[in-house]
Amino acid sequence: MRQESKKARLVQWARANPRAALKSSLAVLLQGTLGAALGGVLLFGPLNLSGSAWPAAGAVAAGLAFGGVTLRQKILAILGPPETAQRWRRAVNGGSALLAASLALITLVQLYLAGLIPAPFLSRAAEFNRLWQALAIHYPYFEQKGIDWEAVRERYAPRIAAAAGDDQAYFALVREMLAELNDAHTALVAPRPVERYLLGFAREIEGRAVVTWVRDDIAAPGLERGAVVLARDGLPVEEYLETLAPWLRSGSTRRQQRQNAISTLLSAAAGESFTLEYLDPQDNRHEAVLTGAPPAAPASGSAINESESDPGGPIITGKCLGSGIGLIEIPTFGAGKGADLVAEFDAALDSLRGAPGLIIDLRQNGGGSTLISDQIAGRLLAEPFVYGKEYFTVPLPVRGWARTYHYRVKPRGETYTGPVALLTDVFTMSTAENFVVALKDAGRAVLVGRPTAGSSGNPLYFSMRGGGARFSTGDFRRNDGTPLEGVGLHPHIPVELTREGVIRGEDPDITAAENYLLTRNGDTAR
Repeated sequence: MRQESKKARLVQWARANPRAALKSSLAVLLQGTLGAALGGVLLFGPLNLSGSAWPAAGAVAAGLAFGGVTLRQKILAILGPPETAQRWRRAVNGGSALLAASLALITLVQLYLAGLIPAPFLSRAAEFNRLWQALAIHYPYFEQKGIDWEAVRERYAPRIAAAAGDDQAYFALVREMLAELNDAHTALVAPRPVERYLLGFAREIEGRAVVTWVRDDIAAPGLERGAVVLARDGLPVEEYLETLAPWLRSGSTRRQQRQNAISTLLSAAAGESFTLEYLDPQDNRHEAVLTGAPPAAPASGSAINESESDPGGPIITGKCLGSGIGLIEIPTFGAGKGADLVAEFDAALDSLRGAPGLIIDLRQNGGGSTLISDQIAGRLLAEPFVYGKEYFTVPLPVRGWARTYHYRVKPRGETYTGPVALLTDVFTMSTAENFVVALKDAGRAVLVGRPTAGSSGNPLYFSMRGGGARFSTGDFRRNDGTPLEGVGLHPHIPVELTREGVIRGEDPDITAAENYLLTRNGDTAR
């Protein structure tokens, strides 16, 4: 009778107060939903139980608990006694606050351990351990690269302790340690080492360091396109390269490491002078003293794309070659200087709409944002295409606690349906490699040139006192499971550069791509 009386009183109250009854019902539903959300997120994210039934079970349990407690509080508020109703209200509010605080606290701990939250109060030794631990948790390539990270700490910890009080020595050690990972996305980014100015550029061609570009303001007899560097400061090229600091010859693949090292032959810090021995294009031997300094005027490029973009013009440009084939240069997928790269690509592509084939030059493209590259690729695919998956060792709130991420291209605008050739080389890396994977694995483009850098990492920034580092956190895999890091992509049509071609100002990559597109009579190769 007493139970029936309570039910009758509740029904009578609800009939007399329909709006208040609706409000109370919504409050129960809201608290139940909030509890389910907090409980599910807590188990899925910070407690890292995704991939199991626990997040769903936790959401149901928390939802029922919060909804039930709130329902009990609302009934007591109607039936009394008031003191008991007030205690249950405090229980509801306290439980919500406790769960939310737990979620926030664990999230902050995760962000702190990843280095995303500054910790200026730490000693240098503690900061080093925090950085080492962040990589131990999040870096995805230890097994693939065969790196014993614990052994690395044992080697560097005593040196870090000895450098206490000397920030310059400390940061130099951190830079050296990160360089051991041979990962183009992992490095000390601040404070930067002494800036080096490019006076020219050399590539390894036919086994020698061949100059492919020299700044217009560099006056050295015979130091021009096609010259061969023999020695620097009296050391033959190979011996000189061995003297370089580890971070100057680090890279995700052997070819990237090699090119990064050779790139230093014609660079120097401001005011630094060095003696360069070289052969001019006619094989006459020369010696010149060069000094590091910023360029006196904008640099002009060479036939194989060692050029600087016109700062006053678009970054992505297109033109029609004499054969009618279209050529679009995409030097970056980074959205800097307020440029709308997608709009620039659209304008270039639309101007070449009638071209029977399209060459896209990615040889200088060091990456940027896949939000941009995927949109650009969307003009070249008629159907949606998932081209890869990225794996994270530990989910983080900055990525919605996702353990994986699928990369996909969605068609956008008017699709260009002609055949496409992508020019690649060792400077094509990161997001640019994602772009290449999307079009290659969709069977939409052939690759012409040389293998890409093989560098992929989706890095995070680690905050340090007076500086900062970044390190890879994502292991990108193509649909067949092949990684990008340490592997890269190899061209369908390999092209080897020659010294004679450099001297004559030829671009054999464009020639090979153009010939392919003009003679193509079948489906694009995968």
